[in-house]
Amino acid sequence: MKSKILSNTIFIIFIAIIVSLGVFSFFQHGENSEKASKDINQLLTILVDESGGKSDEEILEKIKYISKIDNRYRYTLIKKDGVVIYDSNISPSKMDNHLTREEIAQLKSKKIGRSKRYSKSLGEEYQYMAVYINDNLMLRISVELNSPVSMVLSALTIVFIITIIATCISFLFISRLLDSSFERVEAVAKRMNVKTMDNGGLFDEDEEKYDEEKYDEEIRPLINIIRNQNQEISFHIKMLKDKIIEMNEILNNMKEGLVILDESDRIVSTNESAIKLLKIGELKGVEGRKILDVFYDERLEKMLCEEHRISIINTESDVYLKMYISNVNDSEGINRGKIVFIEDVSMTYLDEKYRREFSTNVSHELKTPLTSINGYAEMIYLGLASDEDIKSFSKIIYNQGNRLLNMIDDIIKLSKMDEDYKPYKEKTKVNLNETIDRIVDMLIPQANDKKVNIEYSFDEVIIIDGMKILIDEIMQNILSNAIKYNVVGGSINIEMARKEKMVEICVKDTGVGIDKEDLSRIFERFYKVDKARTKRDSSSTGLGLAIVKHASEMMGAKVHVDSEKNVGTKVVIDIPIE
Repeated sequence: MKSKILSNTIFIIFIAIIVSLGVFSFFQHGENSEKASKDINQLLTILVDESGGKSDEEILEKIKYISKIDNRYRYTLIKKDGVVIYDSNISPSKMDNHLTREEIAQLKSKKIGRSKRYSKSLGEEYQYMAVYINDNLMLRISVELNSPVSMVLSALTIVFIITIIATCISFLFISRLLDSSFERVEAVAKRMNVKTMDNGGLFDEDEEKYDEEKYDEEIRPLINIIRNQNQEISFHIKMLKDKIIEMNEILNNMKEGLVILDESDRIVSTNESAIKLLKIGELKGVEGRKILDVFYDERLEKMLCEEHRISIINTESDVYLKMYISNVNDSEGINRGKIVFIEDVSMTYLDEKYRREFSTNVSHELKTPLTSINGYAEMIYLGLASDEDIKSFSKIIYNQGNRLLNMIDDIIKLSKMDEDYKPYKEKTKVNLNETIDRIVDMLIPQANDKKVNIEYSFDEVIIIDGMKILIDEIMQNILSNAIKYNVVGGSINIEMARKEKMVEICVKDTGVGIDKEDLSRIFERFYKVDKARTKRDSSSTGLGLAIVKHASEMMGAKVHVDSEKNVGTKVVIDIPIE
Protein backbone atom coordinates (compact mmCIF):
# COMPACT_ATOMS: atom_id res chain seq x y z
CA MET A 1 0.00 0.00 0.00
CA LYS A 2 2.77 2.40 1.00
CA SER A 3 4.84 1.57 -2.11
CA LYS A 4 1.83 2.26 -4.34
CA ILE A 5 1.24 5.62 -2.72
CA LEU A 6 4.93 6.53 -3.06
CA SER A 7 5.20 5.47 -6.71
CA ASN A 8 2.00 7.28 -7.62
CA THR A 9 3.15 10.39 -5.78
CA ILE A 10 6.48 10.44 -7.64
CA PHE A 11 4.73 9.93 -10.96
CA ILE A 12 2.32 12.78 -10.23
CA ILE A 13 5.19 15.09 -9.24
CA PHE A 14 7.03 14.34 -12.49
CA ILE A 15 3.92 14.84 -14.64
CA ALA A 16 3.05 18.08 -12.80
CA ILE A 17 6.54 19.49 -13.46
CA ILE A 18 6.45 18.54 -17.16
CA VAL A 19 2.92 19.91 -17.64
CA SER A 20 3.78 23.13 -15.81
CA LEU A 21 6.88 23.56 -17.96
CA GLY A 22 4.88 22.88 -21.12
CA VAL A 23 2.16 25.37 -20.20
CA PHE A 24 4.79 27.96 -19.29
CA SER A 25 6.64 27.38 -22.58
CA PHE A 26 3.42 27.68 -24.58
CA PHE A 27 2.44 31.00 -23.03
CA GLN A 28 6.03 32.25 -23.16
CA HIS A 29 6.16 31.40 -26.88
CA GLY A 30 2.97 33.43 -27.44
CA GLU A 31 4.36 36.41 -25.55
CA ASN A 32 7.65 36.23 -27.48
CA SER A 33 5.77 36.14 -30.79
CA GLU A 34 3.62 39.13 -29.85
CA LYS A 35 6.64 41.13 -28.68
CA ALA A 36 8.55 40.29 -31.87
CA SER A 37 5.62 41.50 -33.99
CA LYS A 38 5.50 44.82 -32.16
CA ASP A 39 9.29 45.35 -32.47
CA ILE A 40 9.39 44.46 -36.17
CA ASN A 41 6.38 46.64 -36.91
CA GLN A 42 8.03 49.59 -35.19
CA LEU A 43 11.35 48.97 -37.05
CA LEU A 44 9.55 48.72 -40.41
CA THR A 45 7.74 51.97 -39.79
CA ILE A 46 11.03 53.76 -39.04
CA LEU A 47 12.79 52.33 -42.12
CA VAL A 48 9.92 53.21 -44.46
CA ASP A 49 9.90 56.77 -43.12
CA GLU A 50 13.70 57.11 -43.50
CA SER A 51 13.68 55.65 -47.04
CA GLY A 52 11.29 58.23 -48.45
CA GLY A 53 12.75 59.91 -51.59
CA LYS A 54 15.87 57.68 -51.68
CA SER A 55 17.00 55.55 -54.64
CA ASP A 56 16.98 51.76 -54.66
CA GLU A 57 20.78 51.67 -54.31
CA GLU A 58 20.70 53.97 -51.31
CA ILE A 59 18.00 51.88 -49.68
CA LEU A 60 20.05 48.70 -50.31
CA GLU A 61 23.14 50.21 -48.71
CA LYS A 62 21.02 51.42 -45.76
CA ILE A 63 19.61 47.90 -45.16
CA LYS A 64 23.07 46.30 -45.42
CA TYR A 65 24.41 48.74 -42.89
CA ILE A 66 21.57 48.16 -40.40
CA SER A 67 21.84 44.35 -40.73
CA LYS A 68 25.52 44.50 -39.79
CA ILE A 69 25.03 46.55 -36.64
CA ASP A 70 21.83 44.73 -35.54
CA ASN A 71 22.02 40.96 -36.06
CA ARG A 72 18.89 40.19 -34.00
CA TYR A 73 16.76 40.29 -37.14
CA ARG A 74 16.97 38.85 -40.62
CA TYR A 75 16.57 41.51 -43.34
CA THR A 76 15.41 40.63 -46.86
CA LEU A 77 15.03 43.13 -49.70
CA ILE A 78 12.75 41.95 -52.52
CA LYS A 79 11.90 43.48 -55.86
CA LYS A 80 8.35 44.02 -57.00
CA ASP A 81 8.57 40.92 -59.24
CA GLY A 82 9.56 38.71 -56.25
CA VAL A 83 13.31 38.48 -56.92
CA VAL A 84 15.42 38.69 -53.77
CA ILE A 85 18.25 41.23 -54.14
CA TYR A 86 19.54 41.06 -50.55
CA ASP A 87 19.21 38.79 -47.47
CA SER A 88 21.23 39.25 -44.29
CA ASN A 89 21.51 35.46 -43.64
CA ILE A 90 21.57 33.72 -47.06
CA SER A 91 22.97 34.57 -50.46
CA PRO A 92 20.15 35.88 -52.72
CA SER A 93 21.32 33.53 -55.50
CA LYS A 94 20.26 30.54 -53.37
CA MET A 95 16.76 31.90 -52.80
CA ASP A 96 13.80 31.39 -55.13
CA ASN A 97 11.12 33.87 -56.14
CA HIS A 98 9.22 35.21 -53.05
CA LEU A 99 5.95 36.34 -54.61
CA THR A 100 4.24 33.22 -53.29
CA ARG A 101 5.38 33.80 -49.72
CA GLU A 102 2.36 34.44 -47.47
CA GLU A 103 3.59 37.73 -46.07
CA ILE A 104 4.49 39.01 -49.60
CA ALA A 105 1.20 37.88 -51.13
CA GLN A 106 -0.74 39.78 -48.41
CA LEU A 107 0.76 43.09 -49.63
CA LYS A 108 -1.63 43.06 -52.59
CA SER A 109 -4.50 43.91 -50.24
CA LYS A 110 -2.82 45.07 -47.03
CA LYS A 111 -0.24 47.66 -46.04
CA ILE A 112 1.73 45.10 -44.07
CA GLY A 113 2.04 41.33 -44.50
CA ARG A 114 2.46 38.91 -41.60
CA SER A 115 3.17 35.20 -41.26
CA LYS A 116 4.81 32.70 -38.94
CA ARG A 117 6.34 29.49 -40.36
CA TYR A 118 9.25 27.12 -40.36
CA SER A 119 12.13 28.25 -42.57
CA LYS A 120 13.53 25.37 -44.64
CA SER A 121 16.60 27.36 -45.61
CA LEU A 122 17.54 28.12 -41.97
CA GLY A 123 15.91 25.18 -40.19
CA GLU A 124 14.12 27.31 -37.56
CA GLU A 125 10.68 28.85 -36.95
CA TYR A 126 10.47 32.55 -37.88
CA GLN A 127 8.07 35.48 -37.47
CA TYR A 128 7.88 37.38 -40.81
CA MET A 129 6.59 40.90 -41.55
CA ALA A 130 6.85 42.74 -44.92
CA VAL A 131 6.00 46.18 -46.35
CA TYR A 132 6.51 48.15 -49.60
CA ILE A 133 9.43 50.46 -48.93
CA ASN A 134 8.81 52.21 -52.28
CA ASP A 135 7.03 51.41 -55.53
CA ASN A 136 9.72 48.94 -56.65
CA LEU A 137 11.06 47.39 -53.44
CA MET A 138 9.62 45.33 -50.59
CA LEU A 139 11.36 44.98 -47.24
CA ARG A 140 10.86 41.89 -45.12
CA ILE A 141 12.12 41.58 -41.55
CA SER A 142 11.99 38.29 -39.64
CA VAL A 143 13.10 37.02 -36.27
CA GLU A 144 13.76 33.52 -34.97
CA LEU A 145 11.16 32.10 -32.51
CA ASN A 146 11.90 29.32 -30.08
CA SER A 147 9.06 26.77 -30.33
CA PRO A 148 7.39 25.42 -27.14
CA VAL A 149 8.89 21.98 -27.85
CA SER A 150 12.41 23.32 -28.17
CA MET A 151 11.98 25.33 -25.00
CA VAL A 152 10.85 22.20 -23.13
CA LEU A 153 13.70 20.11 -24.58
CA SER A 154 16.24 22.74 -23.64
CA ALA A 155 15.00 22.66 -20.04
CA LEU A 156 14.72 18.86 -19.85
CA THR A 157 17.99 18.44 -17.97
CA ILE A 158 16.91 20.91 -15.30
CA VAL A 159 13.52 19.16 -15.09
CA PHE A 160 15.20 15.79 -14.57
CA ILE A 161 17.38 17.12 -11.75
CA ILE A 162 14.43 18.84 -10.05
CA THR A 163 12.36 15.65 -10.34
CA ILE A 164 15.10 13.53 -8.75
CA ILE A 165 15.44 15.98 -5.83
CA ALA A 166 11.66 16.27 -5.35
CA THR A 167 11.31 12.46 -5.52
CA CYS A 168 13.89 11.88 -2.81
CA ILE A 169 12.42 14.48 -0.50
CA SER A 170 8.86 13.21 -1.13
CA PHE A 171 9.90 9.60 -0.57
CA LEU A 172 11.36 10.31 2.86
CA PHE A 173 8.58 12.64 3.97
CA ILE A 174 5.64 10.56 2.72
CA SER A 175 7.15 7.29 4.00
CA ARG A 176 7.37 8.61 7.55
CA LEU A 177 4.00 10.31 7.28
CA LEU A 178 2.23 7.15 6.12
CA ASP A 179 3.77 5.02 8.85
CA SER A 180 2.73 7.35 11.64
CA SER A 181 -0.67 8.16 10.05
CA PHE A 182 -1.78 4.55 9.70
CA GLU A 183 -0.81 3.80 13.28
CA ARG A 184 -2.67 6.82 14.62
CA VAL A 185 -5.75 6.28 12.45
CA GLU A 186 -6.03 2.68 13.49
CA ALA A 187 -5.68 3.52 17.19
CA VAL A 188 -8.24 6.34 17.01
CA ALA A 189 -10.66 4.24 14.98
CA LYS A 190 -10.49 1.43 17.54
CA ARG A 191 -11.24 3.80 20.38
CA MET A 192 -14.19 5.24 18.46
CA ASN A 193 -15.55 1.78 17.81
CA VAL A 194 -15.31 0.74 21.45
CA LYS A 195 -17.05 3.93 22.54
CA THR A 196 -19.86 3.42 20.04
CA MET A 197 -20.37 -0.17 21.19
CA ASP A 198 -20.55 0.96 24.81
CA ASN A 199 -23.27 3.44 23.83
CA GLY A 200 -25.39 0.78 22.17
CA GLY A 201 -24.68 1.46 18.50
CA LEU A 202 -26.93 -0.07 15.86
CA PHE A 203 -25.56 -2.46 13.22
CA ASP A 204 -27.07 -3.91 10.04
CA GLU A 205 -26.73 -7.65 10.50
CA ASP A 206 -27.93 -8.38 6.95
CA GLU A 207 -25.32 -6.17 5.25
CA GLU A 208 -23.27 -8.05 2.65
CA LYS A 209 -19.76 -8.81 3.86
CA TYR A 210 -17.00 -6.99 1.99
CA ASP A 211 -14.21 -8.84 0.13
CA GLU A 212 -11.13 -8.65 2.36
CA GLU A 213 -8.76 -9.74 -0.42
CA LYS A 214 -9.17 -6.48 -2.32
CA TYR A 215 -7.66 -4.50 0.56
CA ASP A 216 -4.01 -4.41 1.64
CA GLU A 217 -3.34 -6.34 4.78
CA GLU A 218 -2.30 -3.32 6.85
CA ILE A 219 -5.48 -1.42 6.05
CA ARG A 220 -8.02 -4.17 6.75
CA PRO A 221 -8.46 -3.36 10.47
CA LEU A 222 -9.13 0.27 9.55
CA ILE A 223 -11.72 -0.79 6.94
CA ASN A 224 -13.47 -2.92 9.57
CA ILE A 225 -13.68 -0.03 11.98
CA ILE A 226 -14.76 2.50 9.33
CA ARG A 227 -17.46 0.11 8.13
CA ASN A 228 -18.98 -0.13 11.57
CA GLN A 229 -18.65 3.57 12.22
CA ASN A 230 -20.26 4.46 8.88
CA GLN A 231 -23.30 2.39 9.80
CA GLU A 232 -23.59 4.16 13.11
CA ILE A 233 -22.94 7.66 11.76
CA SER A 234 -25.38 7.19 8.86
CA PHE A 235 -28.10 6.10 11.23
CA HIS A 236 -27.65 9.11 13.51
CA ILE A 237 -27.29 11.57 10.66
CA LYS A 238 -30.59 10.34 9.22
CA MET A 239 -32.27 10.76 12.58
CA LEU A 240 -30.85 14.28 12.97
CA LYS A 241 -31.94 15.29 9.46
CA ASP A 242 -35.45 14.00 10.12
CA LYS A 243 -35.56 15.95 13.37
CA ILE A 244 -34.25 19.12 11.72
CA ILE A 245 -36.80 18.87 8.90
CA GLU A 246 -39.59 18.26 11.40
CA MET A 247 -38.46 21.16 13.58
CA ASN A 248 -38.13 23.54 10.60
CA GLU A 249 -41.61 22.62 9.42
CA ILE A 250 -43.02 23.32 12.87
CA LEU A 251 -41.17 26.64 13.22
CA ASN A 252 -41.97 27.88 9.71
CA ASN A 253 -45.67 27.04 10.08
CA MET A 254 -45.98 28.83 13.42
CA LYS A 255 -47.94 32.07 13.34
CA GLU A 256 -45.86 33.22 16.28
CA GLY A 257 -42.30 34.46 15.80
CA LEU A 258 -39.32 32.71 17.37
CA VAL A 259 -35.82 34.19 17.65
CA ILE A 260 -32.88 32.36 19.26
CA LEU A 261 -30.09 34.57 20.64
CA ASP A 262 -26.61 33.73 21.89
CA GLU A 263 -25.09 35.08 25.12
CA SER A 264 -24.20 38.34 23.33
CA ASP A 265 -27.80 38.83 22.12
CA ARG A 266 -26.79 38.02 18.54
CA ILE A 267 -29.35 36.24 16.38
CA VAL A 268 -28.52 32.55 15.97
CA SER A 269 -31.72 31.44 14.29
CA THR A 270 -35.19 32.74 13.53
CA ASN A 271 -38.32 31.66 11.73
CA GLU A 272 -40.21 33.36 8.89
CA SER A 273 -42.99 34.61 11.17
CA ALA A 274 -40.48 36.57 13.28
CA ILE A 275 -39.05 38.16 10.14
CA LYS A 276 -42.52 39.25 9.03
CA LEU A 277 -43.64 40.47 12.44
CA LEU A 278 -40.48 42.46 13.13
CA LYS A 279 -40.10 43.54 9.47
CA ILE A 280 -36.33 42.97 9.57
CA GLY A 281 -35.58 41.78 6.04
CA GLU A 282 -34.58 38.21 5.15
CA LEU A 283 -33.56 35.18 7.21
CA LYS A 284 -30.00 35.07 5.83
CA GLY A 285 -29.43 38.76 6.39
CA VAL A 286 -30.02 38.84 10.15
CA GLU A 287 -28.13 35.83 11.52
CA GLY A 288 -25.04 36.89 13.43
CA ARG A 289 -26.29 40.44 14.01
CA LYS A 290 -27.48 41.82 17.34
CA ILE A 291 -31.24 41.88 17.62
CA LEU A 292 -31.23 45.53 18.74
CA ASP A 293 -29.32 46.44 15.57
CA VAL A 294 -32.02 45.03 13.31
CA PHE A 295 -35.01 45.88 15.52
CA TYR A 296 -34.54 48.56 18.15
CA ASP A 297 -37.11 49.34 20.81
CA GLU A 298 -36.49 50.74 24.29
CA ARG A 299 -38.82 48.19 25.89
CA LEU A 300 -37.05 45.30 24.16
CA GLU A 301 -33.68 46.67 25.32
CA LYS A 302 -35.01 46.81 28.88
CA MET A 303 -36.34 43.25 28.61
CA LEU A 304 -32.93 41.98 27.46
CA CYS A 305 -31.00 43.78 30.21
CA GLU A 306 -33.33 43.35 33.19
CA GLU A 307 -35.76 40.81 34.51
CA HIS A 308 -38.78 42.20 32.62
CA ARG A 309 -39.63 39.26 30.40
CA ILE A 310 -43.08 40.13 28.99
CA SER A 311 -44.05 43.35 27.27
CA ILE A 312 -46.40 44.78 24.64
CA ILE A 313 -44.51 46.65 21.91
CA ASN A 314 -46.24 48.93 19.43
CA THR A 315 -44.08 48.64 16.29
CA GLU A 316 -46.23 51.01 14.22
CA SER A 317 -49.81 52.30 14.14
CA ASP A 318 -52.26 49.53 14.99
CA VAL A 319 -49.55 46.81 15.15
CA TYR A 320 -48.97 45.44 18.65
CA LEU A 321 -46.55 42.62 19.47
CA LYS A 322 -46.39 40.71 22.73
CA MET A 323 -42.84 39.53 23.46
CA TYR A 324 -41.70 36.84 25.88
CA ILE A 325 -37.99 36.36 26.65
CA SER A 326 -36.58 33.29 28.38
CA ASN A 327 -32.97 32.44 29.27
CA VAL A 328 -31.33 29.28 27.88
CA ASN A 329 -28.99 27.66 30.44
CA ASP A 330 -26.75 24.63 29.99
CA SER A 331 -26.47 21.65 32.36
CA GLU A 332 -24.18 23.66 34.65
CA GLY A 333 -26.59 26.58 34.87
CA ILE A 334 -24.46 28.87 32.68
CA ASN A 335 -26.44 31.20 30.44
CA ARG A 336 -25.92 30.33 26.77
CA GLY A 337 -28.45 32.68 25.23
CA LYS A 338 -32.12 33.62 25.10
CA ILE A 339 -35.29 32.65 23.29
CA VAL A 340 -37.58 35.46 22.16
CA PHE A 341 -41.19 34.45 21.50
CA ILE A 342 -43.28 37.00 19.56
CA GLU A 343 -47.07 37.02 19.33
CA ASP A 344 -49.18 39.39 17.23
CA VAL A 345 -51.89 40.65 19.61
CA SER A 346 -53.00 43.54 17.41
CA MET A 347 -56.56 42.27 16.96
CA THR A 348 -57.05 41.53 20.66
CA TYR A 349 -55.39 44.78 21.71
CA LEU A 350 -57.31 46.89 19.20
CA ASP A 351 -60.60 45.12 19.94
CA GLU A 352 -60.16 45.94 23.61
CA LYS A 353 -59.15 49.49 22.74
CA TYR A 354 -62.17 49.95 20.47
CA ARG A 355 -64.48 48.46 23.09
CA ARG A 356 -63.25 50.98 25.64
CA GLU A 357 -63.57 53.83 23.16
CA PHE A 358 -67.01 52.62 22.10
CA SER A 359 -68.24 52.44 25.70
CA THR A 360 -66.90 55.94 26.37
CA ASN A 361 -68.41 57.33 23.16
CA VAL A 362 -71.77 55.65 23.71
CA SER A 363 -71.95 57.06 27.21
CA HIS A 364 -71.07 60.55 25.95
CA GLU A 365 -73.35 60.47 22.90
CA LEU A 366 -76.35 59.16 24.88
CA LYS A 367 -75.75 61.61 27.69
CA THR A 368 -75.93 64.69 25.41
CA PRO A 369 -79.54 64.28 24.16
CA LEU A 370 -80.69 62.91 27.53
CA THR A 371 -79.30 65.98 29.28
CA SER A 372 -81.29 68.24 26.94
CA ILE A 373 -84.46 66.18 27.34
CA ASN A 374 -84.18 66.09 31.15
CA GLY A 375 -83.35 69.80 31.36
CA TYR A 376 -86.26 71.05 29.28
CA ALA A 377 -88.68 68.49 30.80
CA GLU A 378 -87.70 69.62 34.28
CA MET A 379 -88.43 73.28 33.41
CA ILE A 380 -91.87 72.32 32.10
CA TYR A 381 -92.53 70.11 35.14
CA LEU A 382 -91.57 72.87 37.57
CA GLY A 383 -93.79 75.37 35.73
CA LEU A 384 -90.86 77.62 34.87
CA ALA A 385 -91.76 77.75 31.16
CA SER A 386 -94.41 79.86 29.50
CA ASP A 387 -96.89 78.43 27.00
CA GLU A 388 -94.74 79.68 24.13
CA ASP A 389 -91.60 78.17 25.74
CA ILE A 390 -93.40 74.87 26.30
CA LYS A 391 -94.05 74.57 22.58
CA SER A 392 -90.40 75.35 21.76
CA PHE A 393 -89.10 73.04 24.49
CA SER A 394 -91.39 70.24 23.31
CA LYS A 395 -89.93 70.48 19.81
CA ILE A 396 -86.40 70.26 21.22
CA ILE A 397 -87.37 67.28 23.40
CA TYR A 398 -88.96 65.63 20.35
CA ASN A 399 -85.89 66.18 18.15
CA GLN A 400 -83.46 65.01 20.84
CA GLY A 401 -85.65 61.97 21.49
CA ASN A 402 -85.58 61.10 17.80
CA ARG A 403 -81.82 61.56 17.78
CA LEU A 404 -81.57 59.24 20.77
CA LEU A 405 -83.76 56.64 19.09
CA ASN A 406 -81.75 56.87 15.86
CA MET A 407 -78.55 56.43 17.79
CA ILE A 408 -79.86 53.40 19.66
CA ASP A 409 -81.13 51.98 16.38
CA ASP A 410 -77.68 52.40 14.77
CA ILE A 411 -75.97 50.86 17.81
CA ILE A 412 -78.27 47.85 17.57
CA LYS A 413 -77.51 47.51 13.84
CA LEU A 414 -73.77 47.55 14.48
CA SER A 415 -74.15 45.08 17.31
CA LYS A 416 -76.05 42.69 15.03
CA MET A 417 -73.37 43.05 12.37
CA ASP A 418 -70.67 42.28 14.95
CA GLU A 419 -72.58 39.16 15.96
CA ASP A 420 -73.18 38.04 12.34
CA TYR A 421 -76.94 38.44 12.66
CA LYS A 422 -78.41 35.76 10.38
CA PRO A 423 -81.06 37.89 8.55
CA TYR A 424 -78.27 40.30 7.52
CA LYS A 425 -76.40 37.43 5.84
CA GLU A 426 -79.31 36.01 3.81
CA LYS A 427 -78.79 36.42 0.07
CA THR A 428 -81.57 37.15 -2.40
CA LYS A 429 -81.94 38.57 -5.89
CA VAL A 430 -81.45 42.33 -5.49
CA ASN A 431 -82.46 44.76 -8.24
CA LEU A 432 -80.02 47.62 -7.65
CA ASN A 433 -81.99 50.00 -9.88
CA GLU A 434 -85.18 49.50 -7.85
CA THR A 435 -83.22 49.73 -4.58
CA ILE A 436 -81.76 53.14 -5.48
CA ASP A 437 -85.19 54.37 -6.74
CA ARG A 438 -86.84 53.37 -3.49
CA ILE A 439 -84.21 54.95 -1.23
CA VAL A 440 -84.16 58.19 -3.27
CA ASP A 441 -87.98 58.41 -3.02
CA MET A 442 -87.72 57.94 0.73
CA LEU A 443 -85.12 60.74 1.02
CA ILE A 444 -86.80 63.21 -1.39
CA PRO A 445 -88.53 65.20 1.43
CA GLN A 446 -85.16 65.62 3.18
CA ALA A 447 -83.54 66.69 -0.11
CA ASN A 448 -86.35 69.15 -0.88
CA ASP A 449 -85.89 70.86 2.49
CA LYS A 450 -82.36 71.82 1.40
CA LYS A 451 -83.30 72.23 -2.28
CA VAL A 452 -80.78 69.48 -3.19
CA ASN A 453 -81.26 67.99 -6.65
CA ILE A 454 -80.64 64.22 -6.99
CA GLU A 455 -79.74 63.08 -10.50
CA TYR A 456 -79.32 59.50 -11.73
CA SER A 457 -80.02 57.43 -14.82
CA PHE A 458 -78.74 53.94 -15.60
CA ASP A 459 -78.01 52.30 -18.96
CA GLU A 460 -79.06 48.83 -17.83
CA VAL A 461 -80.91 46.98 -15.12
CA ILE A 462 -78.47 45.29 -12.78
CA ILE A 463 -79.62 42.37 -10.63
CA ILE A 464 -77.20 40.62 -8.29
CA ASP A 465 -77.23 37.92 -5.61
CA GLY A 466 -76.64 40.02 -2.53
CA MET A 467 -77.61 40.82 1.04
CA LYS A 468 -80.60 43.12 0.57
CA ILE A 469 -80.70 44.55 4.10
CA LEU A 470 -77.00 45.48 4.00
CA ILE A 471 -77.25 47.09 0.55
CA ASP A 472 -80.20 49.17 1.79
CA GLU A 473 -78.20 50.29 4.85
CA ILE A 474 -75.19 51.24 2.72
CA MET A 475 -77.14 53.27 0.14
CA GLN A 476 -79.41 54.92 2.73
CA ASN A 477 -76.52 56.12 4.89
CA ILE A 478 -74.41 57.34 1.96
CA LEU A 479 -77.29 59.25 0.32
CA SER A 480 -78.50 60.60 3.67
CA ASN A 481 -75.01 61.99 4.38
CA ALA A 482 -74.82 63.44 0.87
CA ILE A 483 -78.02 65.41 1.62
CA LYS A 484 -77.18 66.35 5.23
CA TYR A 485 -73.77 67.80 4.43
CA ASN A 486 -74.65 69.34 1.09
CA VAL A 487 -75.05 73.05 0.52
CA VAL A 488 -78.46 74.63 -0.02
CA GLY A 489 -79.28 74.32 -3.72
CA GLY A 490 -76.57 71.69 -4.20
CA SER A 491 -76.74 68.49 -6.22
CA ILE A 492 -76.11 64.74 -5.94
CA ASN A 493 -75.20 62.53 -8.88
CA ILE A 494 -75.50 58.71 -8.76
CA GLU A 495 -73.78 56.50 -11.34
CA MET A 496 -73.79 52.69 -11.62
CA ALA A 497 -71.96 50.39 -14.03
CA ARG A 498 -70.58 46.86 -14.37
CA LYS A 499 -66.79 46.54 -14.20
CA GLU A 500 -65.40 43.01 -14.67
CA LYS A 501 -66.59 41.06 -11.61
CA MET A 502 -67.85 44.15 -9.78
CA VAL A 503 -70.74 46.57 -9.83
CA GLU A 504 -69.46 50.08 -9.15
CA ILE A 505 -71.84 52.60 -7.59
CA CYS A 506 -70.55 56.17 -7.40
CA VAL A 507 -72.26 58.93 -5.37
CA LYS A 508 -70.96 62.49 -5.87
CA ASP A 509 -72.19 65.54 -3.96
CA THR A 510 -71.42 69.25 -3.96
CA GLY A 511 -71.32 69.50 -0.18
CA VAL A 512 -68.97 70.98 2.40
CA GLY A 513 -66.37 68.23 1.89
CA ILE A 514 -63.90 66.68 4.34
CA ASP A 515 -60.33 67.69 5.22
CA LYS A 516 -57.60 65.30 4.01
CA GLU A 517 -56.40 64.61 7.56
CA ASP A 518 -59.90 63.43 8.58
CA LEU A 519 -60.45 60.99 5.69
CA SER A 520 -58.57 58.12 7.35
CA ARG A 521 -60.88 58.22 10.42
CA ILE A 522 -64.34 58.80 8.93
CA PHE A 523 -65.29 55.13 9.29
CA GLU A 524 -64.61 55.08 13.06
CA ARG A 525 -67.63 54.78 15.31
CA PHE A 526 -68.84 58.12 16.71
CA TYR A 527 -66.10 59.99 14.88
CA LYS A 528 -67.30 63.41 13.72
CA VAL A 529 -65.21 65.46 11.34
CA ASP A 530 -65.85 68.82 13.05
CA LYS A 531 -68.20 70.50 15.44
CA ALA A 532 -69.70 72.63 12.69
CA ARG A 533 -71.13 69.59 10.95
CA THR A 534 -72.75 68.45 14.17
CA LYS A 535 -74.30 71.83 14.73
CA ARG A 536 -75.71 71.90 11.17
CA ASP A 537 -77.42 68.56 11.71
CA SER A 538 -78.21 67.55 15.26
CA SER A 539 -79.58 64.21 14.00
CA SER A 540 -76.05 62.96 13.23
CA THR A 541 -75.03 59.99 15.37
CA GLY A 542 -71.50 59.51 14.02
CA LEU A 543 -72.34 55.88 13.20
CA GLY A 544 -73.56 56.12 9.61
CA LEU A 545 -70.24 55.56 7.85
CA ALA A 546 -69.23 52.92 10.43
CA ILE A 547 -72.38 51.00 9.39
CA VAL A 548 -71.44 51.50 5.71
CA LYS A 549 -67.93 50.14 6.33
CA HIS A 550 -69.08 47.17 8.41
CA ALA A 551 -71.86 46.25 6.00
CA SER A 552 -69.49 46.45 3.03
CA GLU A 553 -66.98 44.13 4.70
CA MET A 554 -69.74 41.60 5.43
CA MET A 555 -70.61 41.55 1.70
CA GLY A 556 -67.00 41.52 0.53
CA ALA A 557 -67.50 44.98 -1.00
CA LYS A 558 -65.03 47.87 -0.93
CA VAL A 559 -65.71 51.51 -0.09
CA HIS A 560 -63.48 54.38 -1.15
CA VAL A 561 -63.99 58.05 -0.31
CA ASP A 562 -62.43 61.07 -2.03
CA SER A 563 -63.25 64.55 -0.77
CA GLU A 564 -62.10 68.14 -1.00
CA LYS A 565 -63.02 70.82 1.50
CA ASN A 566 -65.79 73.17 0.22
CA VAL A 567 -65.90 71.31 -3.12
CA GLY A 568 -67.66 68.02 -2.47
CA THR A 569 -67.33 64.32 -1.73
CA LYS A 570 -67.28 61.19 -3.90
CA VAL A 571 -68.08 57.77 -2.43
CA VAL A 572 -67.40 54.67 -4.55
CA ILE A 573 -68.77 51.23 -3.61
CA ASP A 574 -67.52 48.11 -5.45
CA ILE A 575 -69.97 45.24 -4.89
CA PRO A 576 -68.78 41.79 -6.06
CA ILE A 577 -70.97 39.85 -8.51
CA GLU A 578 -71.01 36.14 -7.71
